[in-house]
Amino acid sequence: MPCSGCASLPFRFSSAAIADTLRIVTSGDYDQALATLNLSQRQIPVVVKLRDAARQDFDLLSRLTVPGSHGPVLLGNVARIELGSGPPRSTATIVSAT
Repeated sequence: MPCSGCASLPFRFSSAAIADTLRIVTSGDYDQALATLNLSQRQIPVVVKLRDAARQDFDLLSRLTVPGSHGPVLLGNVARIELGSGPPRSTATIVSAT
């Protein structure tokens, strides 16, 4: 959901950056993007994600950062996180510096 006041923010961010951030912390990254631990006989993928309880903490999720045009931006500054029903959806207000 768009946040109130997003139109006044002096940077750009993308809905894809928001989606990537939330996907990585809840499910882990795509296999080809995972870091690997290189052992002598094999490579072990390293998956980093939040614990189940943390994934339900909307306050914690709002403090995650997403890449913006002028550096990292708190997710809570550009999106409202809430529990809903129905198919997943994402809307974003794209803002730019004037």
